[in-house]
Amino acid sequence: RGKLLDVGCGHGAIVSSLVEAGLTEPDMYVGIDLSSEMVRNAVERYGEERNGRTGKGRVFVADDFFAHDFSVYAEGNGGSEEGVFDSIIFCSSLHDLPDMEGAISKAVSLLRPNGGKLVIVHPQ
Repeated sequence: RGKLLDVGCGHGAIVSSLVEAGLTEPDMYVGIDLSSEMVRNAVERYGEERNGRTGKGRVFVADDFFAHDFSVYAEGNGGSEEGVFDSIIFCSSLHDLPDMEGAISKAVSLLRPNGGKLVIVHPQ
């Protein structure tokens, strides 16, 4: 529950599993992928269902994980992107990033302190 970041979301393959597991409003899902085509496919498949009042819901972003300004998802965080997410998932994507250790370090900085969860799924 809470704010979840899916790094390398592709066409949003895990969205339906997350929804089945209970990810709904007032939670927030942010999927980021470098490929604008994949993000476009994700939006076509799952839509961007954001609540206009709370700003929460589902959003897909075509951008570089290392360069993206995640502070836009922070509420009352003083413009900082540190501690923005409750959970971060790398589902078969970490190995595709140019700096895996740097990606993990960035993810840790984006997690809320004292209890944020980092999930790395790799099929091999």
